[in-house]
Amino acid sequence: MKKFLLGLFAFVIGCTAFAADVKGEAGNLKWLLRNGEMSITGTTESKADLTSITVPATIEGKTVTKIFKSAFTACRNLVEVNLPDTIKIIDQEAFDGCSSLTEIKLPKSLVTIGNKAFSDCSLTEIVIPSSVKTIGSAAFKCKTLLEIKIQDAPVEIGKNAFNCINLVSVDLGKKTVSIGESAFQNYPLESFEMPDSVKTIGKLAFKEAKKLRNIRLSKGLETIGDSAFSGCKNLESIELPDSVKVLGKQAFANCVNLKTVKLSNSLKSIQMATFKGCSSIKEITIPDSVTVLESSTYDSCFAECENLESVKIGKSVKAIPESLFSSCPKLKTIELSDSIKSIGEAAFSNTAIESLVIPESVTSIGNYAFSGCKQLQSVKLPSSIKKVGVSAFAYCKSITEIPAGIEEIGEYAFNGCTGLENITIKKDVKYGKGCFGRHDIKKIIVEEGVEVFDFDIFTAPYPISNLSIGEVVLPESVKEIRGYLADRFPFESLTINSSELVSNVEFHSALGCRIQNLYCKKAVYEANFSQIPNVFVNVKLLDSDEAVVPPTKAY
Repeated sequence: MKKFLLGLFAFVIGCTAFAADVKGEAGNLKWLLRNGEMSITGTTESKADLTSITVPATIEGKTVTKIFKSAFTACRNLVEVNLPDTIKIIDQEAFDGCSSLTEIKLPKSLVTIGNKAFSDCSLTEIVIPSSVKTIGSAAFKCKTLLEIKIQDAPVEIGKNAFNCINLVSVDLGKKTVSIGESAFQNYPLESFEMPDSVKTIGKLAFKEAKKLRNIRLSKGLETIGDSAFSGCKNLESIELPDSVKVLGKQAFANCVNLKTVKLSNSLKSIQMATFKGCSSIKEITIPDSVTVLESSTYDSCFAECENLESVKIGKSVKAIPESLFSSCPKLKTIELSDSIKSIGEAAFSNTAIESLVIPESVTSIGNYAFSGCKQLQSVKLPSSIKKVGVSAFAYCKSITEIPAGIEEIGEYAFNGCTGLENITIKKDVKYGKGCFGRHDIKKIIVEEGVEVFDFDIFTAPYPISNLSIGEVVLPESVKEIRGYLADRFPFESLTINSSELVSNVEFHSALGCRIQNLYCKKAVYEANFSQIPNVFVNVKLLDSDEAVVPPTKAY
């Protein structure tokens, strides 16, 4: 019996807690009592006839605290709304589409303004009381809205909340916490003052604010979302306070008049396309806090910064990613820190870099990294470099020596590097096709221990241009030579010291291959070269005084 009574008591309590809704009418208003909360749900009149409402503070002895969702949606002739200072919630779409409503005084008790609560009204100004904590998505998306004032409320501004194209005045007070996604998209004013209480600016928050010229960011700001200021074509300068830790993708993309940028000393990364298309930036310093610079083959955080001339990279960046500055044709000066270990593919290709010091920390340089840097006048390559990628320094004419510790040189890596007059071929280095192509070389020394020598390392990619080699000396260790010699490829001197050698070289005298002086042993000559016409002008046998007349043939 005792258990039965306890169960019955619990059932009664539960029924009380979830009592049935009570509905009623008061004047021209409908109300709903649900779980002890009194809400206004609509009107007893037709929406077309409703012109004025006055909400009482109490109904049936219960305090009215809420305007229910969609309560007065599309009441297009509603011109007067009076709300008591008991209302805490104006729910979503409560006054959405009330196109004749030009003014409203929000109650001092108000805490939450729901999504689209006053969207498409004809309000010209709005004052947000200090009690408000949340302004929902598109809450005041009104083309007519001119003035916004927030009375020091610790408010979170929602998505599209004030996406209003005719604003003339905005005052966020001193306690606003966050500015949501697209909150001020298409903002029409030239300046914006942000209180130091704001911690977050959502994505697209000020996108396409084309008149925005100056903005003061919060000293407490921590996060700037993706595309937050993209397309702000008149924005001239930006200073990120040191509190900013996150800067989103495309945050300032296509701010074409942005000239001055100061980054936060708390930033960890600069994300993809952050400053893409900022064609007026001339210099930028990456702070020491940044560890990652985002970039890819077709996009980068500095893509299309056409007038960028000078970059200083901080001490925490370990890798320069691919194509980072490849679309910055005026980049002249780059300062790399000792933390960098690799330089990615096409990272600086086709820039106007004039002087380059690569730090001793770098071990790898990617394909095309400095390809086309034709204005490069001074470059220092450290001995730490182990790998140089395909066409990495193509046409960098100021390079005069190859790093001592290198282990792999990619195809065409130093193609057109006319400063490389003397080259040493080492036994433990992997050489790619054409890595020393398209320029004159005075002397090539091949280290003892090299067993195969490939002339294709001098092959030039199309279009073909003249290449000449002064002297090539092959040690006794070389047992095979190979490659393709044609296309205006003259030698002054080729010395072969090996007693046993197999030649798999294709000599094409008709296309311009000429070796002025060949020095080799008799057996090597007879086995490999004695039947090749019009290539060798003079032959000197190293182990015999016998005179040799190289064969010729008329074409």
